[in-house]
Amino acid sequence: MSTLEIITGVFVLSGTLCCMIGALGLVRLPAFFERTHAGGLADTMGASLCIIGMIIYTGGMDLPTWIDADIKYRALIIIKLVSIAALLLVTSPIAGHALAKAAYEKGLGGPDALEFEGVTIYTEAQEDEALRKEEEANR
Repeated sequence: MSTLEIITGVFVLSGTLCCMIGALGLVRLPAFFERTHAGGLADTMGASLCIIGMIIYTGGMDLPTWIDADIKYRALIIIKLVSIAALLLVTSPIAGHALAKAAYEKGLGGPDALEFEGVTIYTEAQEDEALRKEEEANR
């Protein structure tokens, strides 16, 4: 086993461990917001570590003999992996934030949930009334 394979294995196994701990957090934590936090952090970190391991392995892997352009082939794989990593690093935190915000606005935090400064929660009836008044004002 080469040094490259050991380094790759460490990254991929670390990423897998992060994802497994996040899955355990989704099952074991008691409150919705704690579960969202555990899942959101773990999947981003786990996927990033796995992709870093794949990029490292791509740099030193043995390619089949039918591939002529060695550097172009490796570069294409690395570009795809970096694109996937960028997409995950952007979309995963945003999705977690949107999910938590929607749950908070619907009152999932319960009556003892903290009030956030600058955050006003309106009922659907209040939103409809505000939209109706805004439309009348624009006429």
